[in-house]
Amino acid sequence: MKSYLYHQLSLTNQEIRLLLVAPGPWGSDLVCELHHASLGLRPEYEALSYTWGDENKRRDIVIDDFRVSVTVNLEVALRHLRLESEPRVLWADAVCINQQDDNEKSKQVQLMLDIFASASKVLAWTGEASYDSDDAMDLISTFWRFLGKIRDDKFEDLFHPIE
Repeated sequence: MKSYLYHQLSLTNQEIRLLLVAPGPWGSDLVCELHHASLGLRPEYEALSYTWGDENKRRDIVIDDFRVSVTVNLEVALRHLRLESEPRVLWADAVCINQQDDNEKSKQVQLMLDIFASASKVLAWTGEASYDSDDAMDLISTFWRFLGKIRDDKFEDLFHPIE
């Protein structure tokens, strides 16, 4: 398989790559494009936080007409996040950073706080459902309802910045 050819990022204007995930039905190939964007121009994207998973378990996605091997965990996350009728713009480190270029990796890691802070939304992918994941999600939901009740009751000042 021919390797994907990354185009150099500009180091002077906080340039990053964004992954445009083309719409499609669940079972179809994941077809994507990589675009350069300057953080200073406030591009619209969502940042994906996830675990890479087992580096030896891989699947292909299509980026700019190239087959690109990614971890199964990233492929499954992208499949779940892909929309059926419109593209979705994401930042995911494994494909948005050239993993073969140590200099670029170093510079992009230094930008990660800005990358996540500039995203319109940060998505956390913890993996596919397991036998006990519904229990964990129920616990998180209960916790958020509890925090909402505290906020709505007498501790409202805890949830607002001091002016």
